[in-house]
Order: sequence, then C-alpha cells, then structure tokens
Amino acid sequence: MEVKYVYMSIADEALTHCFMVSKDGKRTLGSIAVGRVLRTGVESRNISEGDRVTVFPILGHAPIEIDGACQSVYSIDTKYVLESSQKAFSDLDMLYIAALSINREQLNSVKGVSTLIVGNDLSLLPFMYHSMLYASRLAIIPKYTLWPEIVKGEHVSIYDSSRRFDTIILASSDPLVNDIILKNFREASTIIIHPSISSMLRFDNSLLFNSDKHILSIKFGDIASGIEIYSEFKECISKRVKLTNIDDVPKNIKSPLIVQIS
Repeated sequence: MEVKYVYMSIADEALTHCFMVSKDGKRTLGSIAVGRVLRTGVESRNISEGDRVTVFPILGHAPIEIDGACQSVYSIDTKYVLESSQKAFSDLDMLYIAALSINREQLNSVKGVSTLIVGNDLSLLPFMYHSMLYASRLAIIPKYTLWPEIVKGEHVSIYDSSRRFDTIILASSDPLVNDIILKNFREASTIIIHPSISSMLRFDNSLLFNSDKHILSIKFGDIASGIEIYSEFKECISKRVKLTNIDDVPKNIKSPLIVQIS
C-alpha cells in the first residue's frame, strides 16, 4: 500500500524512549495507517488495487515484533487490513477513526462498574466517553492520563492504594506507571491493556493465576464505534493532536502524534 497518514501510539513512544526493545534488530515505527492499495497478494479478498484501506500493525505488535507503517510503501498481512471506502471521511479522518475504533463489547464492559483509566493513547478516549455515560464511577490519574480537563470524573493519586475499582483501562508508555497501577489497584477484576504494553508489564503470581481476574488486550477495528467517538470529539482531537510531516518526526515520540507521509 501507499501510505498517506500514520498514527504514532504509545508503542512508538515507548520504543523511542527505550522503555521497550524491538525484536530482531531495528524496527520501523507506526502503529496504525491509512492509504491506498498498490498491489494485493493471491489470498487477498474484498480488497483491490486502488482501494483505500486502514491497517493495524499494532495488532501484530508493531513496532516491536514487526515493522510499523511509517514508510511510503508498506506491506502487511491482510488480517490486519480493513477496507475503508467511507466517502464521507477524508484520509486523515479515517486514521483518527481507526485509532478510536475500539471493539463495542469491550466498551460495554464499563457499564455499571467503577472504572480507572490511565494513559495517553487515543484509544482511551472511547473508554472515557462510555465511562462518563454509563460507568457507576469514573476516575483518572491526571498526571498520567490523556486530556484530563475534558474528563468528567474523579481525580485520584497513583499512590492511593485505598481506592477500589472494578475495571482498569491501561495505556501508558511508562512501565513504572503501569507497574504501580497494577500493584496499588490490584483489586480490579478486569484489566484492559493496550496491546503494545503487555511485554512491559510485570504481572505477579496473584494477578496471573487469579481465576477471578480478566486480563484483556484492547481490540481495534470496529469502524462504526470509531465513527461515533470521532463525531463526538472531532473538534477536540483536531486541536490537540499534533500533525507533522515525515521529515519532521522528532527523535523521541510523544503520543498521540499523526505523521503525513504523502
């Protein structure tokens, strides 16, 4: 595919800040991308040359285990590809929608429960929105959470282990923050984590082998869900997310960041 725009997630931030190390040598950055198909493989279905597509290398653990999409021409397994022909949205719109396209079932898991959200990835915005509407209680840790001023919830300390939550949504690029959250709020029965940080987390035995706990990875690809959240926060996102050219990408990524390739 010819890449148009790339989303830099906390995975790219963690790698450039040396919080994670890529496997098998140096990897190309880029967690999610939108572009046009140049050529398809023999097993490609429902995708043709010239189609606009969204790709999710983050689901293949880019940029740790596979190369990311921050390159002019990119090849990836079709299991990480979604056809994105929605004419009402520009290429940049579709990239934002993809970054927000969290599985509806996961979003519904915050209904009626107390929820703690921590991290600076755009994928947290759908959880924030649904928690503000449906959770019994929503809390964030402002210092370590995306756009705390727009979140209508409690502000808690990362060190306040007396607080109890049913669900934790975690997407921080800092392994120390992740470890403190899991230690101090270990009573949570459900923990939903960004797919990039699983290798950074040091789960202790009580967390790994407690049958009452559910540890899930954030699922992307629900475009209808992404459109709903983007429609609600479009103005906020366009003002707050930095857009830069491929030649001006900083050495140390700060997520969320959008890179224009072509």
